[in-house]
Amino acid sequence: MRKISCLLIAVSALYLASCEKSGFSYEDVTTENGAGYILLDTFSVDVKTIQLDSVPSSGLGVILNGYYNDPLFGKITAGSFFEMTMPSVRSIENNMVYDSVELILRGNGYYYGDTTVPLNISVYQLTQNIKLADNSSSLYTHNSFATASSPLGTKQTYLRPLEKDTVSIRLADTKGREIWDLFAAKANEVSGDAQWLDYFKGLAIKTGTTNVIYGYDASTAVMRIHYHINSLERGTNYFEFPLSNTAYQFNNVQADRTGTPIAALNTTNNSIPADQLDNAAYIQGLTGVVTRLDLPSIKKLQELGRFGKIVSATLVVQPVRNTYIRANMPSKTTLVEADTKQNRGDTLTGSSTGGYQYGDFTYDALYNENTSYTYDLTSYCNAELAADNITTRGLLMMPTYFDFHTRFDRLVIGNKVNAKNKMTFKIYYLLYK
Repeated sequence: MRKISCLLIAVSALYLASCEKSGFSYEDVTTENGAGYILLDTFSVDVKTIQLDSVPSSGLGVILNGYYNDPLFGKITAGSFFEMTMPSVRSIENNMVYDSVELILRGNGYYYGDTTVPLNISVYQLTQNIKLADNSSSLYTHNSFATASSPLGTKQTYLRPLEKDTVSIRLADTKGREIWDLFAAKANEVSGDAQWLDYFKGLAIKTGTTNVIYGYDASTAVMRIHYHINSLERGTNYFEFPLSNTAYQFNNVQADRTGTPIAALNTTNNSIPADQLDNAAYIQGLTGVVTRLDLPSIKKLQELGRFGKIVSATLVVQPVRNTYIRANMPSKTTLVEADTKQNRGDTLTGSSTGGYQYGDFTYDALYNENTSYTYDLTSYCNAELAADNITTRGLLMMPTYFDFHTRFDRLVIGNKVNAKNKMTFKIYYLLYK
């Protein structure tokens, strides 16, 4: 046994010399059952901030509205477009009298920004029908459709997002009475769904000066016409126009990054290395900003010898101190395989559970120093060892699918040489006799 151990130590020493020539260094070397386990933590990780070409935002059941000036990610503006359908029952009798019309939105609990300031909401009627582009199945954050120049209604209000407050915006009575009269006359404009959409193409929600963005539940959004009945027992009633065709409800998002660290990032200049951003990389859902990670030195493991295997590979990513608060950072982030053109493939799963990885999230509320996301890259790294130039894949770090397409959660993460919060990547490599 002593002879075998000495042999292994000698072999490990030879590998050490070889690794130093290849750019590796070891933290630790041990032997077990005739094999050497080597801990490698000096692998390079290429880290870049990437701007994706487009972000789908339709059919997700979320209405967004507001404006927020984020010092790191820029001036973010969000608005929403959607169609309304006619009430299922809309017969108007002689004793029915029009009262008012309003749009009602119920909060979904989401916010981004400063909830102590008032929210300004403006509602506009569309003058252009919502349509999908040719060969497209989605509407995107860059899409927009023409509206009337003047709003149908405006409102300034304070919201309690965690209470999921309801917002009621009184709309112009001229429009409400116009719709009422069309129903009363059984006019062609309200004779069917197609005729209705030709007349009333939909609504757009836009924002004025504010510093917060709120989310609303699209499934509960309604336009409501109130009326009363002339009788001895006077009561209040209404017709409801619910949101229709959920695939055509989408959020328009604009990001002005002037004066921010990522001001140069756009769909033309869509990749900035971390070393040009003070050794940091950026992530934000809905504005299409993700972080790309590439591990080009994985192939060098083959230089350690013919018989070896990655036993464990762990990536720990830390947000840079003083760039985040708990309310605006994602608690779940995924790593998605992507080719060189950012075409996305599989989301990484765990080697032991087989389920999707969301980053084993730790939040340091006390010192703001040890917040981290931890990932198991064992299966990914073993696949990369066998990959060629065509099949090799990098990783995009981003929030989960739904959150990425409906929220502005964001991160600034450090690379391996960041002075405040470093990314760490460690591999345990098994060398056989």
